[in-house]
Amino acid sequence: MVAALATGEYVMVTRQQHDDAGGMIPLRFGPDTWEFGTVEGNVASVLAATDGLFERLCPKLLRETEQQVYVPLARKLLHRTEATAEERHGLDRRLRNIIRREPHLHTVDDATLLLLYDPERPPATLDDAYYQEPAWEELRNAVAERIKKEWAAETAHMKRLQVKGVEQ
Repeated sequence: MVAALATGEYVMVTRQQHDDAGGMIPLRFGPDTWEFGTVEGNVASVLAATDGLFERLCPKLLRETEQQVYVPLARKLLHRTEATAEERHGLDRRLRNIIRREPHLHTVDDATLLLLYDPERPPATLDDAYYQEPAWEELRNAVAERIKKEWAAETAHMKRLQVKGVEQ
């Protein structure tokens, strides 16, 4: 689940639940296997999504950053003001098109979402800087560097093997 606060901020409410092998734990496994988050403050809208869409809204590269939600995409989905039945029908079409055509939402998984909002109380709009694309390349490089350091620390105790014909 991802929420748009009345203040205009987007927050991750739940984390994906995985088993020891890294597989997704379905919600139907019951309350002993799932944890749900809470949100401080007033919520303007909330989106519950299946894991394929959730991973696009809260990508792994953002998990260790201050802003764990991919804000430009969250804004497209959660900043809602449609009040009439006709407007909501149009919203349904737009959401289907976004899910089918938005490159950031490409998933081979199922794509299901539930969106709850009050059209009379949309989230506030923050400064343009809040909606900028994350620095994806910098994030990828930081993860690669962290993995190298962790690997070096884990293998530091091992002796270098001398293999005939292989340069070290």
